[in-house]
Amino acid sequence: RGGRAPQAASGSRRGGGGARGAGTPRLARARRGHRATSSPPPRSCTRAWPARMCQQHAAAAVVGRGGLAEAVPATASADACPGKQAPAAQPLLAPVFAPPSERFDLALQRSDYRAQVEARIRDAKKEIKTDIAPDRAWAQMGLADEPCLTAARAPARAHPQVPVLDGRRLDAGEFAARFERRRTPCVLTHLADDWAAYRDGEWSLERLRARYAEARLKVGEDDEGYPVRLKFKYFCYYLFDRAHQRDDAPMYLFDSTFSEDGKSTAALLDDFRVPHLFSEDLFQHVGEGRRPPYRWLVIGGPRAGTWAHVDPLATAAWNTVISGSKRWCLLPPDTPKALVDPSGEGDEAAVWFSKILPRLRRAADEGEIAPPVELVQHAGETIFVPDGWWHAVINLEPTVAVTQNFCSSENFVRCWRASLHSRPKMAGKWLLRLRGVRPELAAVAEEEAKTVVPKKRKSGKTSGGKDEKRKRSHKHDPDHDRERSDGGGGGRARKRAEGGTAV
Repeated sequence: RGGRAPQAASGSRRGGGGARGAGTPRLARARRGHRATSSPPPRSCTRAWPARMCQQHAAAAVVGRGGLAEAVPATASADACPGKQAPAAQPLLAPVFAPPSERFDLALQRSDYRAQVEARIRDAKKEIKTDIAPDRAWAQMGLADEPCLTAARAPARAHPQVPVLDGRRLDAGEFAARFERRRTPCVLTHLADDWAAYRDGEWSLERLRARYAEARLKVGEDDEGYPVRLKFKYFCYYLFDRAHQRDDAPMYLFDSTFSEDGKSTAALLDDFRVPHLFSEDLFQHVGEGRRPPYRWLVIGGPRAGTWAHVDPLATAAWNTVISGSKRWCLLPPDTPKALVDPSGEGDEAAVWFSKILPRLRRAADEGEIAPPVELVQHAGETIFVPDGWWHAVINLEPTVAVTQNFCSSENFVRCWRASLHSRPKMAGKWLLRLRGVRPELAAVAEEEAKTVVPKKRKSGKTSGGKDEKRKRSHKHDPDHDRERSDGGGGGRARKRAEGGTAV
């Protein structure tokens, strides 16, 4: 009409004038918090956003979720997305993180309240890293601009050596024979399809923020390995604030006590269940009060993750991503520790992926070690990490996940040896329980006990020392004594002991 293209005419009717352009009305509706009027992108495209979604559909997903978007000049090619043919020369919308004041908490629009939130975050940063300033120094390395840490430079969806299987079509016996017994990692799909956390969106950041705003969850550790906790509403602010997104190694919500009785977050246990392939967990016979930490709620932004490590007590692990995506690097158990976990290099995931991983690739090219196994895990997928495997993990975007370590019949002997060596008292209680519920495993444990020498523990200070002062200073934290006894050691050693599959 009047020489305009049909799309421009439609835009002028909705936007009040043809001069504003075709993309402006949608942008205006997005900024007012309305949902996009366009139909949602196809399922094959949205499940992997943003790693496998075209720019147009990624923007539609952001707008549809009530986020913000910015118009950018770009051209969508006909083969940009297999789900829909995009017209040429059409303005696209690039997704950006929405400020928390518009996503979670209207009170953050008040400058005094925002200053209070910033003060809480600054205090947490001071405890986690005492050697640097809590403001700009957290971004002094410039890792936010490191190309190798972005989703665009991430490896292929799955490594050729890592099978991707439909978990619904496997039974526990077949899985144990094919993967647990052979200690082979794999990616499993559709195991979380019936979880309220994934299917109904109960673990979206918006709903978690509404349900558990006042919950104090672990976001790091101090120099002595004690937990640093932050209210979840403050962590959400930190996660989406543009200034804090520049941190080299962002704070990582990695909490193993969320499911304890009496805590409000214990209701999260109703939103998921242990997949049937991992239902056997022999450590449950030790008792919840004595067994080491084994289940974690994991939330973090881009570049948050964990340094390469092996799970404690020879346990295996499963990890399910509810939303977002994670980049993994796994190495076989026989990989030398000096190459995977060199001393003096730090303990941040972003540093490991930007500095240590290139060295491992060169060593693999020279035939010194097996090639690293690299892959990307997307929402709804579960990865199985066998016991003894080195693994490092880093988020490619804001990600919510749950992970659990376990001991099954396949790795029981290795778990028993590790427990008897490093935690003999717990091993003794475990053996007593196994004699009643699994006598065949108890007989194996008794034979193995004849060849294992328990580790000698160093005697600690009894009074007046640093440990005693530290205990008095943590009276405000009811979880302090239990968490201290579970791991011990310094900050980095504590992460190894408690960390598990820290993703």
